[in-house]
Amino acid sequence: MHNAKSREHAHTCRKARAIFKLRYKNKTKHQLSGSLKLASLPTAMKYFVAYKNHFSGSIDFTRLPVALVLLFLTENQLSGSVVLTQLPGSLEKLDLSRNKFSGGRWWSG
Repeated sequence: MHNAKSREHAHTCRKARAIFKLRYKNKTKHQLSGSLKLASLPTAMKYFVAYKNHFSGSIDFTRLPVALVLLFLTENQLSGSVVLTQLPGSLEKLDLSRNKFSGGRWWSG
């Protein structure tokens, strides 16, 4: 039984590394940095909250999980353009404020 749990934990850790390329700066809360690969999230994931960190790079918003209902990436260092026309139809709440996205008023249709 212990070995099965160890294998399950190792599998979970491998999946997390595929999603996040993280570097932990210190023991203070919300100090994660690196890039996010949201396309690697499980397709059944409904909620993803990663606010007040130091994540950087661009996000591929066209490949989010189809079941995603809530996505909060507020207060990071994310950049690039945002394509709102290809978000999952299930998405109800989205907060991308306080990042470095380009394209001016990308939130207006």
